[in-house]
Amino acid sequence: MAIAQRFGTARDTFFTGMPENLLKHVCPPTFGGGPLDPVTPDRELRRDLLVGFDLQLPPNVAARLGTDRLPMWIIENDDPDLPETVPRRAYPSPLIRTVQGDVLHVRVGGKSGTHTIHWHGIEPTPVNDGVGKHSFEISGNFIYQFQTNEAGTYFYHCHKNTTLHFQMGLWGGLIVDPKNPNLPADNNLGLTFTALTPPYQTFGPGYVAGPRSFFGLSPGDAIPYHQERIWAVDSLDSAWHLANPNHNLNMQDCDANDPAGARTFYRFGSGEFDLNDFHPDVFTVTGVVLDAGSGPPFSGVISHPDIAINATVGQLVLIRYVNASYTIQELRLPVPATVIAWDGHPLGVPGFHQFGSPYTVPAGTPIRTTSARRCDLIIDTRNLPASQGFATLRLYDWVKGVTAAGLRAEIQIPVNLTGGGPQPGVDTVRITRARFNFNTRRGTGTLDLRAESDRAGVTLTASGTGFSNVELVRGRATIRNLTQSPFPVTVTSSGGGSATATGPI
Repeated sequence: MAIAQRFGTARDTFFTGMPENLLKHVCPPTFGGGPLDPVTPDRELRRDLLVGFDLQLPPNVAARLGTDRLPMWIIENDDPDLPETVPRRAYPSPLIRTVQGDVLHVRVGGKSGTHTIHWHGIEPTPVNDGVGKHSFEISGNFIYQFQTNEAGTYFYHCHKNTTLHFQMGLWGGLIVDPKNPNLPADNNLGLTFTALTPPYQTFGPGYVAGPRSFFGLSPGDAIPYHQERIWAVDSLDSAWHLANPNHNLNMQDCDANDPAGARTFYRFGSGEFDLNDFHPDVFTVTGVVLDAGSGPPFSGVISHPDIAINATVGQLVLIRYVNASYTIQELRLPVPATVIAWDGHPLGVPGFHQFGSPYTVPAGTPIRTTSARRCDLIIDTRNLPASQGFATLRLYDWVKGVTAAGLRAEIQIPVNLTGGGPQPGVDTVRITRARFNFNTRRGTGTLDLRAESDRAGVTLTASGTGFSNVELVRGRATIRNLTQSPFPVTVTSSGGGSATATGPI
């Protein structure tokens, strides 16, 4: 036990086999070039790390820490054709968005020492997976090659000295969009979804992987959404960042002649700060800092327009939620929401995941996650009233757990639903009167048509033989100068419903 406490692990239990078998684990080789066994890519990207970045702090946090910025490390977007309006440096590191089935080539360069990029959840071949102790660390440049076979929410991060590098900001989101199913029926939701081309624009609209039938839509595995929000929730220990650490801090030294030697291990209390001494005091949602002046628990509201939900009743809202911190998190929403995916895997989609199915979480019910877990949720507002509320994120200490003593932060995010106007969605339409009066002498007639819907605010339109696309004012229309019997006549609703009359009523 003394050895484990002193060196962080017990060498006689952690290491097995001959010393030469341990070299790859504790002394990863370096390599550049690639890709190995290349195939023609669909997309080519370029990323550089380690790159410095200053996170601007809001007033209350700046006053508490005595500085208005927090040093970060990020992965820079080095794509040569990136528009000037798109920042190359950001925290989280710039989002990567691609399409299901794409083959990617990502040239990764290191600007300080050796690094890797791990494509978390993608599971490419071992040499392209970016876990250095199982393959190699990048020296100079290396081109990763992988295919995005399953649509979902993922992320990418450096996998060298992972505890420190992830905390310092060497990570970013990775979204794999499904292809557009090109279903005209989805245009009844109030947008022309057939015109969308993946990869979809961040914030929506678009499609996400999942069974459409769960939402009363036509069969298929791509759910349309009007809005998208990415809630990547992080917690930072300012002491780590302000200490300006070496990127090899706490790492085991490499001794090829004695890779498991006790002297090669980091010794706690050696003068540097220890990576198990973690006390987060800065909290962010997708890079937006909570302006909390005191704590723990640190509390407040993040109402940034890229984070808050402001939707119109009738919309489908997608939340991509990522626990990007070393905390236990609980998310509570003020309205019901449907979980459609966990950790990049869509629930109920034929193939590997047909054994699961989406499930609805009632309002106020906690969704608990641990580090690196991702959850995709749909808020279906088609049958919800207008309301104003807050989503609540509670972050708990990873040792003290979900207890009052362990609560580190509570973040509230506005969730506002407004009414008025058409309410897209499938509704019920009834034709209550369709009477045709024909004048045999003139050879023309009129149709007295009445219809109603079970949803307020929708537009009813009638069409049939001899006329088309007649809007029913308050559910009623008289159509004149008909030259033949118009039946069958069909009434459709902007809410997606329809009804047909097949003869005189």
